[in-house]
Amino acid sequence: MRFLKLLLIECNNICTINPLESDADNSGDNLLRTFKKAVEADYKKEHSTSYYADKLYITPDHLNRVIKSKIGKTAKDYIQARIITEAKRLLYFTELTNKEIGYELGFNEPANFSAFFKKHTQVSPTSFKKNEITV
Repeated sequence: MRFLKLLLIECNNICTINPLESDADNSGDNLLRTFKKAVEADYKKEHSTSYYADKLYITPDHLNRVIKSKIGKTAKDYIQARIITEAKRLLYFTELTNKEIGYELGFNEPANFSAFFKKHTQVSPTSFKKNEITV
């Protein structure tokens, strides 16, 4: 059952974060791929669109325009979705405390992680863990 949930979480991650790229020749596809790789490498410590834009030598506005045109979400939405996916994975499959998960995901204060998680999932990390483990 746990492996099925892991598979479903990963499928959700692929569907919501990594939609299929339709045409590899489009000009923004390289930027999208590079952005996704950068997020994958750094999302645990960097959450801001401006960080990734600087890393790609473009403005945050340009990054958002390209990402939104390619996947229908802003760069910020993409980054936050990646953080939430990892938070859910850690809550479900590890014994880490909310505080430890918050620090692991780059939040300076545990309360910031809890507020972020609740804002994006409508449940607290504790409630998510309790509900998922008992299901």
